[in-house]
Amino acid sequence: MHKAYGSLRAVDGVDFDVQAGSLTALIGPNGAGKTTTFDLIAGAQTCDRGDIVFDGHSLRGLPSFKVFHHGLARTFQVPRPFAQMTVLENLLIAPINQLGEHFQANWWAFSRVREQERALHERARSVLELCALADKAALLAGQLSGGQQKLLELARVLMVDPKMILLDEPAAGVNPTLLDTLMDRVQLLNARGITFLLIEHNMDLVMRVCSHVIVMAQGRLLAQGTPEQIQEDPRVLDAYLGGVPV
Repeated sequence: MHKAYGSLRAVDGVDFDVQAGSLTALIGPNGAGKTTTFDLIAGAQTCDRGDIVFDGHSLRGLPSFKVFHHGLARTFQVPRPFAQMTVLENLLIAPINQLGEHFQANWWAFSRVREQERALHERARSVLELCALADKAALLAGQLSGGQQKLLELARVLMVDPKMILLDEPAAGVNPTLLDTLMDRVQLLNARGITFLLIEHNMDLVMRVCSHVIVMAQGRLLAQGTPEQIQEDPRVLDAYLGGVPV
């Protein structure tokens, strides 16, 4: 992947694979190009050169909603819930191809619309239970804490049965108790087959939960390997960890 802004090469020939079913971390110092890489994968920006292949399909040039339809979902470092909607309503708007979104279907397929709505309500409540938000279903999303909003973002993408989830700094601004809850859910979902790629600065977290680590610096791929290999790589210690082992 390549992405430049004038003379700044934000992503400069970055090429890596994320193994299906893995929990992989993308790390690097501020300005390394991690968020731009996420934007390119998720369709928020378009590569200048190169390609992004997911599940056998090229995603290059696809808008984010079409990337989402391929089963690749994203959360954000700063959560983006619909603050004036309830927690439950935030989940109910996520599934695609809802019959009730089509005006005529509410007349000629009313029973099917109602059946689908009941199924979505059941699924939403099940997902909220999984994400430790069942008792918050009736609250406005804007009333949740920052950590709870990150759980809500995870719950919302689960409504579409994603194959892969991009997590942008799940630990940022989250208290330790909620972070443990969030990562417990991530590991549980990963064990069920969902692939995760996460940006994270919490190295203790990365080394504890991730099976593979990709390191970027100055827009380029610096190193990749197991957590143990990354901790011992002198290039990583110099560029990212300041020469101090994790």
